[in-house]
Amino acid sequence: MRRAASFREQPRSTKANARRRRSSNRSALPLGLGIGVQAEIQSTYSMGFFLDERYYILYTWLNNIAQMVNVLQAMIITDKERMVLTPTYYVFKMYVPFQDATFIPVTFDAGWYTHGTVALPHVDAIAAKDTNGKLWMEITNLDPNEPIEIEAALAGITAKSASGETLTAPKVDSVNTFDAANTVMPKPISAKVQGGKLTLKLEPKSITVVSVEQ
Repeated sequence: MRRAASFREQPRSTKANARRRRSSNRSALPLGLGIGVQAEIQSTYSMGFFLDERYYILYTWLNNIAQMVNVLQAMIITDKERMVLTPTYYVFKMYVPFQDATFIPVTFDAGWYTHGTVALPHVDAIAAKDTNGKLWMEITNLDPNEPIEIEAALAGITAKSASGETLTAPKVDSVNTFDAANTVMPKPISAKVQGGKLTLKLEPKSITVVSVEQ
């Protein structure tokens, strides 16, 4: 399956327009943020939707986590001399380039993922330009079973190449443990840039962050 997207250089000028557009085009998204010490991979890509929503609504300047180690929704779990990084840790790390960055509008055909009577946007995306002028994009694939191909038009941008990383796992309830600490962790991903368009394949149940070289 292929979805089309468009990224434009000119940022929106008003908070009201951003809120109006978001509220008219998007349904409410339930967040499975985990009730154990460690969030599962299904919670992390729900978190991707959460962070995208808050970034799009321009008046929110900070997303943080109250506590980090050995707590609910922990980033880090320790046991004496042992330590493991959780999916939550990796999601926050992947979103670091969007801090202090300039919002870039995104339009895309999200499609729908349905499960029983529940219907949610199949994909979500945000884009921003960091303080060094590099374009960053984050795309979430909510579907737990099917990959998806994204073809994005980069309006006003002369792109040379793109690369990044994706976070997914074998199962929707995968976690990292002391015995298997690397079950859920980002892996490199490559994207094709040609004719002003960026094409990449998103794994099921994944969060992907890509930087575009100009």
